[in-house]
Amino acid sequence: MISNYLKKSKLTSVLDDLNIQDKLSDSYGDTWSIRKYKNIHEPLTLDNYFSEVELENIILYANKIKRTDGKTFNETEIDYRRSEVSWLVPNDITKWLYEKMTRLICQVNEDQYKFKLDSLQAFQFTRYTAETSGKYDKHLDVGLSSNHDRKLSMVLQLSDPEDYSGGDLMLHTYRNPNPIEKRKGRITFFPSYLLHEVTPVTSGTRMSLVCWITGPNIE
Repeated sequence: MISNYLKKSKLTSVLDDLNIQDKLSDSYGDTWSIRKYKNIHEPLTLDNYFSEVELENIILYANKIKRTDGKTFNETEIDYRRSEVSWLVPNDITKWLYEKMTRLICQVNEDQYKFKLDSLQAFQFTRYTAETSGKYDKHLDVGLSSNHDRKLSMVLQLSDPEDYSGGDLMLHTYRNPNPIEKRKGRITFFPSYLLHEVTPVTSGTRMSLVCWITGPNIE
């Protein structure tokens, strides 16, 4: 009976025919990915999704809304963030913006991140000025609620790079931070759990549109 368990399997027969020493160097590495997609932790940048007219309309509308000082979850950190923000909530005027951005978000998420997403928080129009050395120190966008959290972040650059200096969006994906190249109309997506910052603006004004896409915090 024991001899039945000692019969060579097909795998054993194959191994007998191989020169194992010759094959040990043919390594795929020390891990094997079980994910069907790549670069889930990487930022993604896109250009020319919005026309020049659309970008200017966003700025024009946002500048008509009352601005307030940007806040953090810990409001005692007064010098942690220096910026002014306005909120572009969904309405008849902003409907086109929400619809257009939603189409892009769904495509980007399907192609790269594959997060479980279900809602888009109100757009935040942000101004960083040289007068206040506008900045936002290293932080994460993730924020917990009762059953949802932020999973994907988006930054749309609205200012022409020639109109300001400093104000770099820096993503800390590796040991050295990854600066996002400045380009008007450039959209940057990244997972909300990535550490990032906006360095101090040294001249001019940096304007951007930011949003966070949320999903169930159990998936």
